[in-house]
Amino acid sequence: MPTDRQARPPGQLSEVLLRDLRVIEARVSVVELGGVAAVFPEAGRPVLHVVLEGCVWLDASSQQAPAIRLESGETALMFYGDQHRLSGVSGPVLEEEVIIDTPPLEEPCHIAVGNLPVLAVVMSCVLELAYLSPAARAVRAAPAVLVMSKTGAAPHGRALAGDPKQWHEALRGPGASAFGSMLASLCFVHSMRGMYHDSWQDQPMEVRAPSTRWVNAAVILLHSRPDRSWTVVSLAHAVGVSRSRFAAGFAAIMGMPPMAYLTRIRMMRAAQLIEAEDIPFSEIARRTGYPVHTSFTRAFAAFHGVSPTAFLARLRQAKSGKDHAAPLP
Repeated sequence: MPTDRQARPPGQLSEVLLRDLRVIEARVSVVELGGVAAVFPEAGRPVLHVVLEGCVWLDASSQQAPAIRLESGETALMFYGDQHRLSGVSGPVLEEEVIIDTPPLEEPCHIAVGNLPVLAVVMSCVLELAYLSPAARAVRAAPAVLVMSKTGAAPHGRALAGDPKQWHEALRGPGASAFGSMLASLCFVHSMRGMYHDSWQDQPMEVRAPSTRWVNAAVILLHSRPDRSWTVVSLAHAVGVSRSRFAAGFAAIMGMPPMAYLTRIRMMRAAQLIEAEDIPFSEIARRTGYPVHTSFTRAFAAFHGVSPTAFLARLRQAKSGKDHAAPLP
């Protein structure tokens, strides 16, 4: 194992693209487009669209290019999360801002844009990647928009073969968000492989990213096991570097210390579990790394500004208000 003072050997760019650029969370929504265009504000993270029904026009305003037509089964990856819009009709139409960066629930959020009839349905996702360094070549090399089409493209640029109608059905009911997240991850990797072929014709290319690699590994560990009793020392040992180097490198890349990042993961996860409403607080505390319930309550209140009980009460009140506002059948 290289010491702190030794440079780690470079990895292959293909490995960085297809392993380190890994989706650790996909916030999935199903967007139904009527005669109004959906405007997606700048997300700061990759946004993936998978057309499930109909056809849409993608207008990436930052590209100063004609709108891109996407058919059912085709995908578009906005790698840098730039502002853009989707419309079920070509040409100028009314616009409505759509926010899809919402915490994942059991079933993806369904968003209706415009009035009936529905002209197109799109699975839209904000992607959280494990690859962390925005200055790395693997990130800078990506175009703003990566489109995978069904026809008229070389094999490496074609959309995945599949049944979009079946995908649409699978985005309903128990486990739907998990299915959407897996589908988004598959489409993302497929798009990145196509980009790698277009840019470098699959030629081996070395890239040095020593700090990013072990910070990336630590982030994956924290997201996959937030319930473990992590310390800075145990994380540093898990990824093979010293405590001091790990703490400094993690803060430089992530913008916060390791334990603050772990708290953020735990508290976001706790909020998601509370929204399920059928999990006891003691169990939520255990799943998020707090064997003592009072410690969990204090951490939750410090992060969210309210206790878990008050947080749940607010959720129920908001849900009750929506139910009462709904029109009668």
